[in-house]
Amino acid sequence: MLDPKQMQAFCALAEHMHFGKAAKALGVSQSTLSTQIRALEEALGAPLINRTNRTLTLTKLGETFLADARNILAMMECALKNTSDILDGTAATLRLGVCTGTINSGILARLLAKSSEYFPKLELLSIEEPPATLLSELCDGHIDVALTTTKSLDIPNHVISVPISEWNATLIAHKRFALTNAQGDLDVEAVSKLPFYVFEHHHASPRVIEHIFSFKPRRITRLPSARLIASYVDQGLGAAIIPDVDTVLLTDNTACYRIPGAKMPVLAMRLVNSNSPMMMRFFHMLRDLSAELESEKSG
Repeated sequence: MLDPKQMQAFCALAEHMHFGKAAKALGVSQSTLSTQIRALEEALGAPLINRTNRTLTLTKLGETFLADARNILAMMECALKNTSDILDGTAATLRLGVCTGTINSGILARLLAKSSEYFPKLELLSIEEPPATLLSELCDGHIDVALTTTKSLDIPNHVISVPISEWNATLIAHKRFALTNAQGDLDVEAVSKLPFYVFEHHHASPRVIEHIFSFKPRRITRLPSARLIASYVDQGLGAAIIPDVDTVLLTDNTACYRIPGAKMPVLAMRLVNSNSPMMMRFFHMLRDLSAELESEKSG
């Protein structure tokens, strides 16, 4: 079995071609360096250095072995680096869940760019789902991080969150509906008569409408896509409450009504016990992103 330290000693000697200079570069004595070189030559069964002249030269074997030794040492260094990256979390895979608003607002694009800059070895896998579904997927361990609006979601104690942004809640309905009073304010009674669409799957639905308007809609239809909601509303089939960042999906047939005081917080969430080195670094990056977004908003 070849000794890496002996190969390092030989590579240093081949570089400097002087025992004194090579020993100094390695931080060892000349006698130690000589011992390492002789031990390596004994292991290989032939000399690596010509010692007959005052000027050192490599033997034919030494020239051939030098390239191999450098490759072996480089591979060993790479293996140690890869192992270190995995152990400290630099190289990892994170499963990220986002809602449509995260995409439409540009937050996801900012996050991907920042993640690529900070963690070039991180594999970030993303899925798009409604908010309540994302929270459920997070709690079930199917994703590692959820980045979504959390309006009206009941976040359990074993979930840690970091505020990222805040969106305005917007009521959308076809322009043919008369939903404002004489003063131009939203007519909540008229709104309450409309069927509503919510961005969720059938098994999970936060009470966003009830929390904002304090009434229970006469009919709620759950749709798993914000784009589907936009299409239904565009045809005059009902109303919906969406983040203002999702209004880019609408057509001219749809009217938007900003709801005063109705905010939709956006959080990044992970489980309490999900505290790997990579996760901690990733959440630190998310805090940096949050600070940048807040600074841009206030500026």
